Amino acid sequence: MQCSVSCEVDLAAEGQPADACAANEQYAACAQHSSITVCYLPKLDLEPLVLSSSFLPCTALHIQQCDARQPGLSRSPAPSLPHKQQQTLLAAATPSGVLLWILEDAYAAAADRQAVPAPLRLLDGEQLGPSQALAVAAGDSSSDAALLAVGSGCVVLVWNLKQLEIAFRLEGHQGAISALTFSPCHQHVLVTAAEDRTFKVWDLQAGQMLYQSSILGAAVPTCLAADAAAARLAMGCVDGSIRQFDLAQLPACREMQVIDAQIKSSGYGFVQPKVKLGQAKPAPVKVGGPSASKVPQLLAQQLSSQRQYPLEAASPGQWDLQAEQSLAGGQAVHNGGILRLAIAGDGCRLLTAAADKTASCLWLPLAKHAGAGTTFVGHGGPVSAASWSHSGELLLTASADRSSSSREASSSSGGGTVRRSSGNGSSGSSTAAQGFLSEVTAAQFFYVDQFVLLATGSKLHLYRYKLPEATAEDDIQRLKASGSYSLAGSYASSCQAITDVAAANSFLSTLLLLACSNRSIQLVDAATMQVACTIPDAHARPVQRLVQPSASPFVSHPREIHELFASSAPDGVIKLWDVRSGSCVRSFTGHKNSQMPIGLAFSPCMRYLATGSEDKAAYVYDLRSCSMLGRLRPPGHHAEVVTDVAFHPWRPELMVGCMDGRVYCYGDVY
Repeated sequence: MQCSVSCEVDLAAEGQPADACAANEQYAACAQHSSITVCYLPKLDLEPLVLSSSFLPCTALHIQQCDARQPGLSRSPAPSLPHKQQQTLLAAATPSGVLLWILEDAYAAAADRQAVPAPLRLLDGEQLGPSQALAVAAGDSSSDAALLAVGSGCVVLVWNLKQLEIAFRLEGHQGAISALTFSPCHQHVLVTAAEDRTFKVWDLQAGQMLYQSSILGAAVPTCLAADAAAARLAMGCVDGSIRQFDLAQLPACREMQVIDAQIKSSGYGFVQPKVKLGQAKPAPVKVGGPSASKVPQLLAQQLSSQRQYPLEAASPGQWDLQAEQSLAGGQAVHNGGILRLAIAGDGCRLLTAAADKTASCLWLPLAKHAGAGTTFVGHGGPVSAASWSHSGELLLTASADRSSSSREASSSSGGGTVRRSSGNGSSGSSTAAQGFLSEVTAAQFFYVDQFVLLATGSKLHLYRYKLPEATAEDDIQRLKASGSYSLAGSYASSCQAITDVAAANSFLSTLLLLACSNRSIQLVDAATMQVACTIPDAHARPVQRLVQPSASPFVSHPREIHELFASSAPDGVIKLWDVRSGSCVRSFTGHKNSQMPIGLAFSPCMRYLATGSEDKAAYVYDLRSCSMLGRLRPPGHHAEVVTDVAFHPWRPELMVGCMDGRVYCYGDVY
């Protein structure tokens, strides 16, 4: 596809950035400092119109055509402009209020060499408050009244421009409003996005909210665009990604595609590496060359295929063993018992940690790839923890040898081994070789992969990390390369040992959940490393496992689900907790757990809870009724204890890990 510039219009001072800009089929506007420059696109030879006001500068602009029968401003079209039954509204959001111009009247005054009419000012500073959002949108409703939506902090105010009064006050966002847009197909439908990384769909005609998204990720939405030909929504985020949603079946909403829109330089297909001080500028590197790893692209590929978790699938209690998803002949993945299972966010890889001192990254489905993958060695004891990074590029393991190791998922070499350190360290250094005083019982990425959490003894450590740069040309140097890490914070619990840790990594949250050996659960604020709440005597015996719902791009949930978590202990009881009240809201019994740690997992649809059991089966519970839906027993007469379970993010499948080193898959045909 070839693109060319048809014309270039200078609306801002050369070398000075614009405060805001907007355009439609007829007009283009650019705000800079205390003025707004407007250009009439059909006749570029006309002198640009300059609008000024003492209330400028502005933070957002919007141009919208609306019905001419709006009170407040008379319409006197200039001779050079065509007479139409619609007038063009220019809305500008400023720290002191919202200013409205009718561009036809402004051009008519300029043509008659008269002063441009003063703008209509809505919403003074007292109504807006100190935290005005930087987004404005205007549109027509099904009636003759034009609507103006203004983001003010966490609230959206919708003005009826025919009556010049506030028609709606929309509340519900937990962050400042960052983007607004009306649907061209249904002018009474308004979409709002905010810094809480969610968006909402409102039906102004019915006076209700149609849809509320879950937390979409770490990136804040910055702009919205609705498709005039179809009920589709595009959302741009601060990280450069673009998300596309299908709104045709509201109140149901489906995410269709995620595009990682990285802006390239003029050398299409090449990017310029970072230039280091005192060194020559390196040559541009071709994107997607033979040495480029395909792992970072997996998640985007899966999302772009329009997959979503099938909510109509049968109950997991009725799922059957999927032979095509398991290794042929019941082969074992490890020579020792599997202690942990984790499926990557793209659903293409399975991470296992075992008592044979190894961890494995296997491609899914297992039978199709014949168990192909990577085995990670290097630990001197059983690998007790394994987790994926949010990006799916890194994995983290922890072992009874008092160390934790982070690696690239596409490489079998260690990226960095974290041992005992009071400050900075690197794998291979003498300080790092001392090891922690106790085994590392829990390890996971935190705060959207910015930190690593390690639990050892009664202490929880928060580390910053940096993996070594890849040097694929020299294998020896690549193996010698070591990552670095630094201690960002620590928390010392009053218990004897921290047995497990749970924290959200798919979005920014400072809440940490700690399972303690004194039978309590502690909620810690990572920002201050202080206890926010303690749940004493959570179980009859020490809590061994904690799990939180994971934010999946393949299914949408209200953000309230992230206020829930589940815990298990060797007392044969699983409890569901609400963080807001600190109380147990559900209890599940029926499985057997009296000796060893047994894993559990929420289903992507948040209807079911699965857990392993010491009676050689996996159990599935209904979260709403607390009833047991069924038992999934691995085949064979020599089946062992089911130690951990993991749901597939977009297929109705449950992976089951056993003490005999085998992995089985149960699922529904859909």
